[in-house]
Amino acid sequence: MKFFRLLAALLCLGAGGLGFAQEPLLLDAAIKTAARELAGGIPVRTPVLVLHFTSPSRKLSAYLVTELTYALSERPSVKVIEGRNRPSLLHFNLQPYTELNDTQAASIGAEVRVMAVIVGSLTREEDVFTLRARSVSVQTGRMTGRERVYPLAQDGVLAGLLASEDFLPPPVPAPEADPAPEEEPSPSREAADDALPPAAGE
Repeated sequence: MKFFRLLAALLCLGAGGLGFAQEPLLLDAAIKTAARELAGGIPVRTPVLVLHFTSPSRKLSAYLVTELTYALSERPSVKVIEGRNRPSLLHFNLQPYTELNDTQAASIGAEVRVMAVIVGSLTREEDVFTLRARSVSVQTGRMTGRERVYPLAQDGVLAGLLASEDFLPPPVPAPEADPAPEEEPSPSREAADDALPPAAGE
């Protein structure tokens, strides 16, 4: 009997350690799930801004920010700050390919006077799409809790947001200027005198 109990405990431990693959979610369902889980890790009534999401298209990045902002605003414990068209954000010129680390995200959050910011990404590897989202404390410049990761099922919403712009490549860095040619040292006076023809009568 003790053997079977031990075996069952080991099996449970192994299953918990390995985990199970998460079922893919539709995009809107993943956004709502992210809002619920992120709100649970943010202190009550903390001013929070959905700052930026990298993605393959401009429309998709804007959609993620807008929909997650709306989903969070429905959570009574979260005080969501609307960031769309704020002058203090526009000058950062965040593009779909602009990746922000936690320190950069917190710095922007401090400038717009919030206590937490949410950033993330929607990436594609072959035909697999993944949504990632995390909350960053402006005070500490570190992620609060853990990053939320959601595999996505392809649906009409996701396809429509990608169709018009397809995949935006990151900006191509400007070519570096060729180094200026090194100037040859001017000949010394002695060498110049040696190069002159001998004077008549010498």
